[in-house]
Amino acid sequence: MFLPLHGHTPGHQPVAPADALTSLLLTAGVAASHIPPSLEARMALWRDHMADKQLLLLLDDAASSDQVRPLLPSTGESLVLVTSRRHLVALEDAQAISLDTLPPGEAAELFTRLAARPGLNADDTAVTEVIRLCGYLPLAIGMMARQLHHHPAWTATDLAADLLTERDRLELMAAENLSVAAAFDLSYQDLPEQQQGLFRQLGLHPGTDIDTYAAAALGGIALAASRRGLAGLYDHYLLAEPERGALPAA
Repeated sequence: MFLPLHGHTPGHQPVAPADALTSLLLTAGVAASHIPPSLEARMALWRDHMADKQLLLLLDDAASSDQVRPLLPSTGESLVLVTSRRHLVALEDAQAISLDTLPPGEAAELFTRLAARPGLNADDTAVTEVIRLCGYLPLAIGMMARQLHHHPAWTATDLAADLLTERDRLELMAAENLSVAAAFDLSYQDLPEQQQGLFRQLGLHPGTDIDTYAAAALGGIALAASRRGLAGLYDHYLLAEPERGALPAA
């Protein structure tokens, strides 16, 4: 079963657990007239109905652990895959797999495969520069590769030069109604106002790494508030933490 939870879908509110359970029960073959009104009763019916079944359940774009927890079947014979833009640290008995940016070699192979240009190789200098300027993000690399594919007059060197000289590089990383900026904005809009302000201020930092003390000075906030703010940005995958105390902007 596949169920979109719309945790960060533009124009949609996150699906309430009770409504999500209704969808799952209907998909599992339970008649609408047999679905009880309360959340607790729907949880009990869902778990009872799936108790003797093997289920692969994909819950896509979860907003929080509280949204996911009531949807979990009780049997150990089932597997649930949850995708989210957040670290769901409060979800018990879950194995977290965080998707990082691509290694340079894989990023170059992705770019050349999607660009589908004769003679373009993964070890070309221009390819190396394009994927570096894309931050090794699969979404950005895919968009730039498809742009190159659909513009036969362009070269990878042209594309690298455009990215290097563009002040607002994210503006170039777009394809039809998709863009890297929009992907970041989905997570940004989910932040409290103070964390939004801290995220904007981090863009003023001249380096690639920052710690709690520098973030506090940059934002003019207390050390404890800086620590909470950075932790919140990390939970939303807007910062990486390669080592304790050092958080490079994603």
